[in-house]
Amino acid sequence: MGNGTENPKTNYYSSIDRVGIKNNDRRTEIEQCTVDDISVWKLRELYSITQISLLMAGISPYKVLNIDSAYVQGYADIQIQTALIVRDAILDGLLLGVLTPYRLIAFENLNGGIYEVDPLKMSNISRSDISLDDTEIQKAVVFNWLEKLKIRSIRHEQYFYKQQKAENKSTSNTTKLLDGKYTTPAIELLVDHIQENLQNADEEYLTSKEGLQQQKQYLRQNGSNLTNKELEAIHTVARAPQATERYTKNNPATGKNRTK
Repeated sequence: MGNGTENPKTNYYSSIDRVGIKNNDRRTEIEQCTVDDISVWKLRELYSITQISLLMAGISPYKVLNIDSAYVQGYADIQIQTALIVRDAILDGLLLGVLTPYRLIAFENLNGGIYEVDPLKMSNISRSDISLDDTEIQKAVVFNWLEKLKIRSIRHEQYFYKQQKAENKSTSNTTKLLDGKYTTPAIELLVDHIQENLQNADEEYLTSKEGLQQQKQYLRQNGSNLTNKELEAIHTVARAPQATERYTKNNPATGKNRTK
């Protein structure tokens, strides 16, 4: 297996792998690229390698057949790069045995057919043997694995950059206020909390119950000269909008029912 010839169905040796994608500013590209509505794909439990790669890039597999066709249709370079990175990471994981497929399908060299690979005989196949369209992986398995590798989807990248942009703007406005030589202990703690904890934090810290508890603990430790009411006010003002939405509607972090 693995004779290095091109398998049309895998698109592994494709024009996309050789094209010179410009290395533009990543943040600008992510903020400006258009992400498809892929919410319906949450209903699926099994994904092919191609589908996972496209979904992580914010591209609907209903609109394109593969990464090549996504490139031809004009999706942003950063989306194509993300799809390629995810695809190659999954292939690495399968070959190294650290990512478990639901079923691994490979191409036969002699007649061009496909067959299911015995997990005990993985050493007999190469990257180009694996069918990107027929190999399937369970949703929970692959996305948990990608999360461990800290590979973020384009949609999540957009969220982080927009959140950071909003926080930077807030910090800038606060700095202007402080330049006016007016401050209070509460304002100083708020600015410190944003700069030390929130400005470059990830989504889990900003929105999870554990992250919110850590934020409150920081405020208590560094705001001993303030009342509990003042500390709670600082926490509420600085809290990520997504956390406010999540925990004040149906299941508040405090355990209390939402006030109607």
